[in-house]
Amino acid sequence: MQAHQATNSTKQATKQATKLVLTGSSTLIPESSTIYQFDTESGTQEALLDVAAPNEDLAAFSDACVCGGKYYGVFANPPMDFGIFTADLGSNQFEARTHTSNLWHKVTCDPTDDTKLVGVSSDTAGVFYIAKFDLVTLEDTTVAPFPTDSKAVWNGYDAQLQFDDPARPSAL
Repeated sequence: MQAHQATNSTKQATKQATKLVLTGSSTLIPESSTIYQFDTESGTQEALLDVAAPNEDLAAFSDACVCGGKYYGVFANPPMDFGIFTADLGSNQFEARTHTSNLWHKVTCDPTDDTKLVGVSSDTAGVFYIAKFDLVTLEDTTVAPFPTDSKAVWNGYDAQLQFDDPARPSAL
């Protein structure tokens, strides 16, 4: 089982619990997946939503985030299909599956606009970008390409891409 996490709160102090939202999926595609909520203080988990047919091919997850009570997950089954899916955590309902023009690798809530996600995506030529995904129009736009010098080599794993809070670099 693979687990990709999206935190819906940052741990402020050791006394405060953090609830993580995780996607548990098989290594097989297609296969059903489950979105769980895990409470770090109590150690309990709750299954929120099963992602089953006709969306069982969403099992190849790269990343996810929680913004405004919604879970946004990156799915990838290239070259056939890739994009971002949405689940409402209030109703525990699957909402949308959106094919995107670029393959997303990392997403987080846009700190400047609550109608957008920001993250890292790549095109079919393998060029990487900082990009935004508009939650209203369901379109992605490029902010800036990654440098293409010899130091910007991608080894094929999404885990090396991460976001850091400039005000608190060790907090994330």
